[in-house]
Amino acid sequence: MKKVLALLMVAGMFSLVACGPSEEEKAINDWVQNNINDPDTYESIILEEPNEDGYRYHKFRASNSLGAKVVDDYYIYIENGKVVNVVKAENYRTEKEKAKVIEDANALVDEIMKELDEEVEMSIDDSITK
Repeated sequence: MKKVLALLMVAGMFSLVACGPSEEEKAINDWVQNNINDPDTYESIILEEPNEDGYRYHKFRASNSLGAKVVDDYYIYIENGKVVNVVKAENYRTEKEKAKVIEDANALVDEIMKELDEEVEMSIDDSITK
């Protein structure tokens, strides 16, 4: 029984070692290496799973240009293993609100155009019947 438990423990350790960072985590690490001031001081604090918009929230600590440790947070969008868009967390909500305003404006324009089309069609029908 002890041998079976030992064998299971060794197999479990090998399975944990075999699991490395996901493709998305590698993309984020590449982005960090290329975009923060001192990548050697980088410490991940939070890396969430993608939200309903496909963005992952990432909070980390690293040294700024003066050497002071600072905490920063971003929403990162990854597509096909590459970082496609990065938005500061403080601006993320604003970006979503802008997108909603644009969506609402487009819906309003579509509604107005539909009404205009109906009016033009009615006007054409009236002139044909006269």
